[in-house]
Amino acid sequence: MPYIGNPPAEKYASYDVQHITTSATSSYVLDKNVANENEIRVVLNNVIQQPGSSYAYTASGNTLTLSAATTSSDTLYVVFTGKAVQTVTPPPSSVGLSQLNATGSPGTNTFLRGDNSWATPSDTSLTLNNNAANRIVAGTGTTNTMSAQANATFDGTQLNIGGATDAGFNPLQLGNTSDNHAYIQMLSSLAGNIHFGDATSGAGLYPGSIVYRHDEDIMKFFTNGAEQVRIHTNGVMSASDGVALGVGTANTASNVLDDFEEGTYTYAMTTSGGGTVSNRGGYTKLAYTKIGRMVNVTGKIETSGLGDFASQNGDIRLSLPFAIGNFDDFAEQFSSPVMWYNTASMSSMNMLFWSGASNDSFCTLVNISSTLVDSAIQGNQPGSSFEMKVNITYQAA
Repeated sequence: MPYIGNPPAEKYASYDVQHITTSATSSYVLDKNVANENEIRVVLNNVIQQPGSSYAYTASGNTLTLSAATTSSDTLYVVFTGKAVQTVTPPPSSVGLSQLNATGSPGTNTFLRGDNSWATPSDTSLTLNNNAANRIVAGTGTTNTMSAQANATFDGTQLNIGGATDAGFNPLQLGNTSDNHAYIQMLSSLAGNIHFGDATSGAGLYPGSIVYRHDEDIMKFFTNGAEQVRIHTNGVMSASDGVALGVGTANTASNVLDDFEEGTYTYAMTTSGGGTVSNRGGYTKLAYTKIGRMVNVTGKIETSGLGDFASQNGDIRLSLPFAIGNFDDFAEQFSSPVMWYNTASMSSMNMLFWSGASNDSFCTLVNISSTLVDSAIQGNQPGSSFEMKVNITYQAA
């Protein structure tokens, strides 16, 4: 019969099949609903069964009923002939070379190109130069040419860059036997990090680290999870717990220098009775240097008169920049001589010292008499303002 339009596409039909695990029963559930037994073909033990209530089986909906019960050793499958699936896509393995309408000739060295033609690859060669065991291969800049690198090797365990022979520095060795350097570049505006880990997570991920802060131009060194050493942008190095001197790489407590400080401080002259006096302008500070526990104080003391020393009498005292230590057998006690300019009113004095005791933040002015007996100088003894030069050395706490 004639028709208008494109000719219909050819259709390929295939049928759904259900394989059934048998047991001692005559009733089975189908995967698909059917109108009656004529829409399926039942095959039992490779024998096609006749449909119908007077024969081998009936079917309705999703129920298959056999005329006799099966056993677990039987094989049973159902073909849904009434549910043929049609498609314009050819079934698998149904298309061969003879069905392809392509130009050229197919062969073992050809391929089907995107323009529907059989073609031979234009270049199948690759040249590898300088080849040797474990060398890493890299491009040369020449088409289809690679080169194995003599100075970069990997044997599955150790990566060696630089050409040096295996020195046992697994798993990574950089450099060679000549004067050279290894270069690590981390283009970051903040920090570049090299971590040394004990574990893959938690605190053990990076207990040791080397960190360079690009924004501050400082280098940090971490051990045991904490920063221990820092090199500042001006080259100054800071160590959080000190530096062990004279013991090589040992960490001997008595050889650790853990403090250094130098500067000036504003001193105070007082009496133990509460007397105070003002320092003369231009003579308000003394200089100090602290190395470990050793403290040295130097400078000149000048006061404006004697303040209320006479009325608030007591031992004359000088403040210190750090408290005096407290050691076994009074080992912290000290005395430092004084050069005093105004001693006219204290004609009995022979030698003057600043003397200190444990835990004090001041030292006391002491006179050693001609009979070698020391006595503290009282605030009512000087006749004029203080003028003296000091050089005091003591052990701090």
